[in-house]
Amino acid sequence: MIHEKTQKRYIVKTVPLERAGRELSILKALNGNGYPYLLGYEIVNGVMEIKMAEVEGTCLGETKLDAYNWIEIFKSLVRKIEYLHQQNILHRDISPNNIIIDSCLEPHLIDFGSAAFLTGISEETEIVGTLKYAAPEAVFNPKGYRESSDYYALAKVFLEKLTPYYNHLPPTFLECLSKCTQIIPERRCKNGAELLMLL
Repeated sequence: MIHEKTQKRYIVKTVPLERAGRELSILKALNGNGYPYLLGYEIVNGVMEIKMAEVEGTCLGETKLDAYNWIEIFKSLVRKIEYLHQQNILHRDISPNNIIIDSCLEPHLIDFGSAAFLTGISEETEIVGTLKYAAPEAVFNPKGYRESSDYYALAKVFLEKLTPYYNHLPPTFLECLSKCTQIIPERRCKNGAELLMLL
């Protein structure tokens, strides 16, 4: 669909009203730049319809590139996740389907339905995200979800995606992924800047 005012292609996401407030607050705080761009919202038949600019590209799981490009995309995603954390936002559902790679090989994080502000995590009891990539604490202690939990999921995504490239990957990159996926959160990198230093 084409938005009347902006002439941008957009998608409509339907969200239950009880969850819509947090997602809207997060989208307003980010407002594009590699994250979903909010075009508008309205309540229709008891649910919230959120209009967001469509990101053109392919999801990470369907994208085929060489090893070098994947490492650069990983770095870009680390920076984007670091920016989220600087805004006190945790994504909580980083998976191949929630990363879109555009024609310029720029990654975009999408689907903030599971995202939360760090200040509200102490209230969490619900397991969210994609279990295949979730850090242990995301499953067994949702209140314990922290910044390193997002990086854990990102590293799991790339470990899966880059299996065919293992022999062509720098040891430092593999060590970085291993550091991110430590079972004990305290053994992981504390933030994106520390993680990028390993690369």
